[in-house]
Amino acid sequence: MAELKLINWTWDTEAKLQQGQVDIGVNFSILDTSIKVRNEPYAKQNTGCAAWPIQNLPKQK
Repeated sequence: MAELKLINWTWDTEAKLQQGQVDIGVNFSILDTSIKVRNEPYAKQNTGCAAWPIQNLPKQK
């Protein structure tokens, strides 16, 4: 069984993503994150985005 914990995005969420303490972060506004974290809009209206560490992404062809 997998566990998914949802928390509010805070000042240290980006650091937790990079340290592996958080797998995916969700925020309901546009984020200004470092190049080590990838932002992906999940709604057509760009009302939010999901972010995760670059090293966890599959290699693109």
